[in-house]
Amino acid sequence: MDQKKGKSRIRGVIILVLLAVMLVSGAMSIHSWIEDKRTREEYERLAELARETTAQPSTEAVTEPGTEEPETEPYVSPINFEELMKENPDTIGWIRVPDTNIDYPIVQGEDNDFYLNHDFYGKDSDNTIENGRAFDFDVTGKLAGHYDIQLIGSFNQENAVAAGLACLRLGTSLADIQKGIAQTSVPGRMEVITQTNGAKVFVDYAHNGDSLEKLLSVVEEHQKGDLHLILGATGNKGESRRADFARVINAHPNLHVILTADDPNYEDPQAIAEEIASQVTRPLDIQVDREKAISQAMARTNNETDAVIIAGKGADAYQIVNGERTAYAGDLNIAKSYLN
Repeated sequence: MDQKKGKSRIRGVIILVLLAVMLVSGAMSIHSWIEDKRTREEYERLAELARETTAQPSTEAVTEPGTEEPETEPYVSPINFEELMKENPDTIGWIRVPDTNIDYPIVQGEDNDFYLNHDFYGKDSDNTIENGRAFDFDVTGKLAGHYDIQLIGSFNQENAVAAGLACLRLGTSLADIQKGIAQTSVPGRMEVITQTNGAKVFVDYAHNGDSLEKLLSVVEEHQKGDLHLILGATGNKGESRRADFARVINAHPNLHVILTADDPNYEDPQAIAEEIASQVTRPLDIQVDREKAISQAMARTNNETDAVIIAGKGADAYQIVNGERTAYAGDLNIAKSYLN
Protein backbone atom coordinates (compact mmCIF):
# COMPACT_ATOMS: atom_id res chain seq x y z
CA MET A 1 0.00 0.00 0.00
CA ASP A 2 2.78 2.42 0.96
CA GLN A 3 4.60 1.63 -2.28
CA LYS A 4 1.45 2.40 -4.27
CA LYS A 5 1.02 5.70 -2.43
CA GLY A 6 4.68 6.51 -3.09
CA LYS A 7 4.38 5.80 -6.79
CA SER A 8 1.19 7.84 -6.91
CA ARG A 9 2.94 10.81 -5.30
CA ILE A 10 5.85 10.52 -7.77
CA ARG A 11 3.41 10.45 -10.69
CA GLY A 12 1.72 13.52 -9.24
CA VAL A 13 5.02 15.37 -8.96
CA ILE A 14 5.95 14.44 -12.53
CA ILE A 15 2.59 15.69 -13.79
CA LEU A 16 3.00 18.97 -11.87
CA VAL A 17 6.53 19.43 -13.24
CA LEU A 18 5.32 18.75 -16.77
CA LEU A 19 2.49 21.24 -16.33
CA ALA A 20 4.93 23.82 -14.99
CA VAL A 21 7.26 23.25 -17.94
CA MET A 22 4.37 23.59 -20.37
CA LEU A 23 3.22 26.82 -18.72
CA VAL A 24 6.71 28.31 -18.68
CA SER A 25 7.36 27.22 -22.27
CA GLY A 26 4.06 28.73 -23.33
CA ALA A 27 4.85 32.00 -21.57
CA MET A 28 8.29 32.12 -23.17
CA SER A 29 6.82 31.42 -26.60
CA ILE A 30 4.24 34.18 -26.18
CA HIS A 31 6.90 36.62 -24.98
CA SER A 32 9.19 35.69 -27.88
CA TRP A 33 6.32 36.10 -30.36
CA ILE A 34 5.48 39.55 -28.97
CA GLU A 35 9.12 40.70 -29.16
CA ASP A 36 9.54 39.33 -32.68
CA LYS A 37 6.31 40.99 -33.78
CA ARG A 38 7.43 44.30 -32.25
CA THR A 39 10.76 44.11 -34.10
CA ARG A 40 9.11 43.25 -37.42
CA GLU A 41 6.63 46.10 -37.03
CA GLU A 42 9.45 48.57 -36.35
CA TYR A 43 11.37 47.62 -39.49
CA GLU A 44 8.15 47.69 -41.50
CA ARG A 45 7.57 51.23 -40.19
CA LEU A 46 11.05 52.23 -41.34
CA ALA A 47 10.43 50.65 -44.73
CA GLU A 48 7.21 52.63 -45.13
CA LEU A 49 9.00 55.78 -44.02
CA ALA A 50 11.70 55.16 -46.60
CA ARG A 51 9.12 54.89 -49.39
CA GLU A 52 7.18 58.03 -48.44
CA THR A 53 8.48 60.34 -51.17
CA THR A 54 6.23 62.13 -53.65
CA ALA A 55 8.95 62.68 -56.24
CA GLN A 56 9.56 59.97 -58.78
CA PRO A 57 12.94 59.05 -60.23
CA SER A 58 13.37 60.45 -63.72
CA THR A 59 14.38 58.31 -66.66
CA GLU A 60 17.44 59.29 -68.65
CA ALA A 61 16.54 60.45 -72.14
CA VAL A 62 18.24 58.94 -75.18
CA THR A 63 19.86 61.50 -77.51
CA GLU A 64 19.74 60.78 -81.23
CA PRO A 65 22.96 61.42 -83.18
CA GLY A 66 23.14 64.97 -84.60
CA THR A 67 20.49 66.35 -82.26
CA GLU A 68 20.84 68.59 -79.23
CA GLU A 69 20.95 66.83 -75.88
CA PRO A 70 17.57 67.34 -74.19
CA GLU A 71 17.30 68.79 -70.73
CA THR A 72 16.74 66.18 -68.04
CA GLU A 73 15.42 66.58 -64.56
CA PRO A 74 17.84 65.73 -61.71
CA TYR A 75 17.60 62.18 -60.36
CA VAL A 76 15.36 61.78 -57.33
CA SER A 77 15.83 58.71 -55.16
CA PRO A 78 12.74 56.60 -54.46
CA ILE A 79 13.99 56.34 -50.85
CA ASN A 80 13.13 59.20 -48.50
CA PHE A 81 16.58 59.57 -46.94
CA GLU A 82 15.64 62.90 -45.36
CA GLU A 83 13.13 61.18 -43.08
CA LEU A 84 15.46 58.24 -42.40
CA MET A 85 18.30 60.57 -41.41
CA LYS A 86 15.99 62.23 -38.90
CA GLU A 87 15.76 58.82 -37.26
CA ASN A 88 19.51 58.20 -37.56
CA PRO A 89 22.00 60.59 -39.23
CA ASP A 90 24.36 57.63 -39.86
CA THR A 91 22.03 56.39 -42.64
CA ILE A 92 23.92 56.06 -45.94
CA GLY A 93 21.68 53.79 -47.98
CA TRP A 94 18.99 51.16 -48.21
CA ILE A 95 19.24 47.55 -49.36
CA ARG A 96 16.31 45.71 -50.86
CA VAL A 97 16.39 42.28 -52.51
CA PRO A 98 13.18 41.31 -54.34
CA ASP A 99 11.40 38.15 -53.18
CA THR A 100 13.37 38.02 -49.90
CA ASN A 101 13.05 39.49 -46.40
CA ILE A 102 16.03 41.77 -47.04
CA ASP A 103 14.62 45.30 -46.92
CA TYR A 104 16.71 47.32 -44.45
CA PRO A 105 18.52 50.63 -43.98
CA ILE A 106 22.32 50.76 -44.27
CA VAL A 107 24.16 52.72 -41.58
CA GLN A 108 27.82 53.52 -41.06
CA GLY A 109 29.36 54.76 -37.82
CA GLU A 110 32.66 56.46 -37.07
CA ASP A 111 34.37 53.06 -37.12
CA ASN A 112 33.60 49.60 -38.50
CA ASP A 113 32.80 48.07 -35.11
CA PHE A 114 30.02 50.28 -33.72
CA TYR A 115 27.09 48.74 -35.61
CA LEU A 116 28.28 45.20 -34.90
CA ASN A 117 26.76 45.70 -31.45
CA HIS A 118 24.04 48.24 -32.25
CA ASP A 119 20.97 48.27 -34.43
CA PHE A 120 19.60 51.03 -36.69
CA TYR A 121 19.04 53.36 -33.77
CA GLY A 122 22.76 53.60 -33.06
CA LYS A 123 23.43 55.55 -29.89
CA ASP A 124 19.81 55.11 -28.80
CA SER A 125 20.41 51.36 -28.79
CA ASP A 126 22.27 49.73 -25.94
CA ASN A 127 23.25 46.26 -27.13
CA THR A 128 26.60 46.45 -25.38
CA ILE A 129 28.82 43.96 -23.55
CA GLU A 130 29.28 44.39 -19.83
CA ASN A 131 31.28 42.38 -17.30
CA GLY A 132 33.16 40.53 -20.03
CA ARG A 133 35.15 37.64 -18.60
CA ALA A 134 37.01 34.73 -20.17
CA PHE A 135 34.02 32.40 -20.60
CA ASP A 136 30.92 34.51 -19.90
CA PHE A 137 29.62 38.04 -20.31
CA ASP A 138 26.51 40.17 -19.86
CA VAL A 139 24.66 42.10 -22.56
CA THR A 140 22.28 45.05 -22.32
CA GLY A 141 19.61 46.09 -24.80
CA LYS A 142 17.61 43.70 -26.95
CA LEU A 143 19.89 40.79 -26.05
CA ALA A 144 19.86 41.65 -22.34
CA GLY A 145 21.00 38.72 -20.24
CA HIS A 146 23.92 36.56 -19.18
CA TYR A 147 25.81 34.51 -21.77
CA ASP A 148 28.26 31.63 -21.43
CA ILE A 149 30.76 31.23 -24.25
CA GLN A 150 33.41 28.64 -25.08
CA LEU A 151 35.44 30.91 -27.34
CA ILE A 152 37.81 33.07 -25.30
CA GLY A 153 38.56 36.67 -26.33
CA SER A 154 36.60 39.93 -26.45
CA PHE A 155 36.44 39.77 -30.26
CA ASN A 156 34.60 36.45 -30.02
CA GLN A 157 32.11 37.99 -27.59
CA GLU A 158 31.53 40.89 -30.00
CA ASN A 159 31.02 38.42 -32.85
CA ALA A 160 28.56 36.49 -30.68
CA VAL A 161 26.52 39.64 -30.00
CA ALA A 162 26.44 40.51 -33.70
CA ALA A 163 25.28 36.98 -34.53
CA GLY A 164 22.73 37.15 -31.72
CA LEU A 165 21.22 40.37 -33.07
CA ALA A 166 20.95 38.80 -36.53
CA CYS A 167 19.27 35.69 -35.10
CA LEU A 168 16.89 37.85 -33.06
CA ARG A 169 15.88 39.67 -36.22
CA LEU A 170 15.21 36.31 -37.91
CA GLY A 171 12.84 35.30 -35.12
CA THR A 172 15.08 33.21 -32.84
CA SER A 173 14.16 33.38 -29.15
CA LEU A 174 16.55 34.89 -26.63
CA ALA A 175 16.77 31.56 -24.79
CA ASP A 176 17.82 29.75 -27.96
CA ILE A 177 20.38 32.46 -28.75
CA GLN A 178 21.89 31.99 -25.27
CA LYS A 179 22.00 28.22 -25.75
CA GLY A 180 23.49 28.55 -29.22
CA ILE A 181 26.28 30.86 -28.06
CA ALA A 182 27.04 28.62 -25.07
CA GLN A 183 27.26 25.49 -27.24
CA THR A 184 29.20 26.95 -30.16
CA SER A 185 32.75 25.80 -30.69
CA VAL A 186 35.05 25.64 -33.70
CA PRO A 187 37.13 22.45 -33.91
CA GLY A 188 40.77 23.33 -33.41
CA ARG A 189 40.09 27.01 -32.73
CA MET A 190 40.45 28.12 -29.11
CA GLU A 191 38.97 24.89 -27.82
CA VAL A 192 39.12 24.74 -24.04
CA ILE A 193 38.93 22.00 -21.43
CA THR A 194 39.40 22.30 -17.67
CA GLN A 195 41.58 20.08 -15.53
CA THR A 196 40.32 18.92 -12.14
CA ASN A 197 42.70 21.40 -10.48
CA GLY A 198 40.97 24.21 -12.39
CA ALA A 199 43.77 24.84 -14.90
CA LYS A 200 42.71 25.46 -18.50
CA VAL A 201 43.98 23.65 -21.60
CA PHE A 202 43.71 25.54 -24.89
CA VAL A 203 43.99 23.87 -28.30
CA ASP A 204 44.46 26.12 -31.33
CA TYR A 205 45.69 25.98 -34.92
CA ALA A 206 48.15 28.88 -34.38
CA HIS A 207 50.94 27.86 -36.73
CA ASN A 208 52.91 31.04 -37.43
CA GLY A 209 54.40 33.89 -35.45
CA ASP A 210 51.47 36.29 -35.85
CA SER A 211 48.74 33.81 -34.89
CA LEU A 212 50.84 32.51 -31.98
CA GLU A 213 51.31 36.04 -30.62
CA LYS A 214 47.56 36.70 -30.77
CA LEU A 215 46.81 33.37 -29.09
CA LEU A 216 49.23 34.05 -26.23
CA SER A 217 47.91 37.60 -25.75
CA VAL A 218 44.32 36.39 -25.41
CA VAL A 219 45.22 33.63 -22.93
CA GLU A 220 47.49 35.92 -20.88
CA GLU A 221 44.62 38.38 -20.49
CA HIS A 222 42.66 35.84 -18.45
CA GLN A 223 45.13 33.28 -17.09
CA LYS A 224 47.56 34.97 -14.70
CA GLY A 225 49.43 31.92 -13.36
CA ASP A 226 52.01 29.65 -14.99
CA LEU A 227 51.54 29.26 -18.74
CA HIS A 228 52.92 26.21 -20.55
CA LEU A 229 53.25 26.28 -24.34
CA ILE A 230 53.56 23.16 -26.49
CA LEU A 231 54.83 24.09 -29.94
CA GLY A 232 56.44 22.60 -33.02
CA ALA A 233 57.29 23.68 -36.56
CA THR A 234 56.52 21.86 -39.78
CA GLY A 235 59.24 20.17 -41.81
CA ASN A 236 60.17 20.96 -45.42
CA LYS A 237 58.03 24.07 -45.58
CA GLY A 238 57.64 27.44 -43.89
CA GLU A 239 61.16 27.32 -42.45
CA SER A 240 61.00 31.07 -41.66
CA ARG A 241 58.33 30.33 -39.06
CA ARG A 242 61.00 28.86 -36.78
CA ALA A 243 62.67 32.24 -36.33
CA ASP A 244 59.23 33.83 -35.89
CA PHE A 245 58.38 31.35 -33.13
CA ALA A 246 61.68 32.12 -31.39
CA ARG A 247 60.94 35.84 -31.57
CA VAL A 248 57.50 35.37 -29.99
CA ILE A 249 58.89 33.11 -27.24
CA ASN A 250 61.56 35.71 -26.43
CA ALA A 251 58.82 38.34 -26.12
CA HIS A 252 57.11 36.24 -23.41
CA PRO A 253 59.88 35.56 -20.86
CA ASN A 254 57.59 33.95 -18.27
CA LEU A 255 56.28 31.35 -20.70
CA HIS A 256 57.29 27.72 -20.08
CA VAL A 257 57.90 26.06 -23.44
CA ILE A 258 58.11 22.44 -24.58
CA LEU A 259 59.18 22.11 -28.23
CA THR A 260 57.79 19.04 -29.97
CA ALA A 261 56.91 17.52 -33.36
CA ASP A 262 54.39 19.10 -35.74
CA ASP A 263 54.27 17.42 -39.16
CA PRO A 264 58.07 17.02 -39.46
CA ASN A 265 57.77 15.27 -42.83
CA TYR A 266 61.26 14.35 -44.08
CA GLU A 267 63.08 16.42 -41.45
CA ASP A 268 64.21 15.32 -38.00
CA PRO A 269 61.79 16.84 -35.40
CA GLN A 270 64.65 16.99 -32.88
CA ALA A 271 66.70 19.12 -35.30
CA ILE A 272 63.73 21.42 -35.97
CA ALA A 273 63.21 21.92 -32.22
CA GLU A 274 66.92 22.60 -31.67
CA GLU A 275 66.89 25.19 -34.47
CA ILE A 276 64.08 27.08 -32.71
CA ALA A 277 65.75 26.72 -29.30
CA SER A 278 69.06 28.07 -30.65
CA GLN A 279 67.37 31.43 -31.29
CA VAL A 280 65.74 31.72 -27.86
CA THR A 281 67.58 33.51 -25.05
CA ARG A 282 66.61 31.03 -22.31
CA PRO A 283 66.62 27.23 -21.97
CA LEU A 284 63.63 25.35 -23.39
CA ASP A 285 62.45 21.77 -22.98
CA ILE A 286 62.39 19.47 -26.01
CA GLN A 287 60.12 16.41 -26.17
CA VAL A 288 59.55 15.27 -29.75
CA ASP A 289 56.84 12.80 -28.72
CA ARG A 290 53.87 15.18 -28.87
CA GLU A 291 51.64 13.09 -26.59
CA LYS A 292 54.34 12.97 -23.91
CA ALA A 293 54.86 16.72 -24.25
CA ILE A 294 51.14 17.31 -23.62
CA SER A 295 51.05 15.03 -20.58
CA GLN A 296 54.19 16.65 -19.11
CA ALA A 297 52.80 20.17 -19.47
CA MET A 298 49.44 19.25 -17.95
CA ALA A 299 51.18 17.58 -14.99
CA ARG A 300 52.95 20.86 -14.22
CA THR A 301 49.78 22.92 -13.64
CA ASN A 302 48.60 23.61 -10.09
CA ASN A 303 45.42 25.71 -10.01
CA GLU A 304 42.81 27.66 -11.95
CA THR A 305 45.23 30.50 -12.80
CA ASP A 306 47.50 28.15 -14.80
CA ALA A 307 47.06 27.11 -18.42
CA VAL A 308 48.47 24.79 -21.07
CA ILE A 309 48.49 26.10 -24.65
CA ILE A 310 48.81 23.46 -27.38
CA ALA A 311 49.51 25.27 -30.64
CA GLY A 312 49.88 24.27 -34.26
CA LYS A 313 47.78 21.22 -35.10
CA GLY A 314 44.33 22.25 -33.94
CA ALA A 315 41.89 19.48 -34.87
CA ASP A 316 44.31 17.60 -37.15
CA ALA A 317 44.18 13.88 -36.36
CA TYR A 318 47.42 12.98 -38.08
CA GLN A 319 51.16 13.70 -38.24
CA ILE A 320 52.90 14.05 -41.60
CA VAL A 321 56.03 11.87 -41.49
CA ASN A 322 58.12 11.00 -44.56
CA GLY A 323 55.43 12.26 -46.91
CA GLU A 324 52.66 10.19 -45.32
CA ARG A 325 49.84 11.00 -42.93
CA THR A 326 50.40 8.83 -39.87
CA ALA A 327 47.82 8.13 -37.18
CA TYR A 328 47.62 10.66 -34.37
CA ALA A 329 44.82 10.89 -31.79
CA GLY A 330 44.63 14.70 -31.95
CA ASP A 331 45.68 17.33 -29.40
CA LEU A 332 42.25 17.71 -27.78
CA ASN A 333 41.63 13.98 -27.41
CA ILE A 334 45.07 13.45 -25.92
CA ALA A 335 44.59 16.33 -23.48
CA LYS A 336 41.24 14.88 -22.39
CA SER A 337 42.89 11.52 -21.70
CA TYR A 338 45.31 13.20 -19.26
CA LEU A 339 42.81 15.26 -17.29
CA ASN A 340 43.76 15.21 -13.63
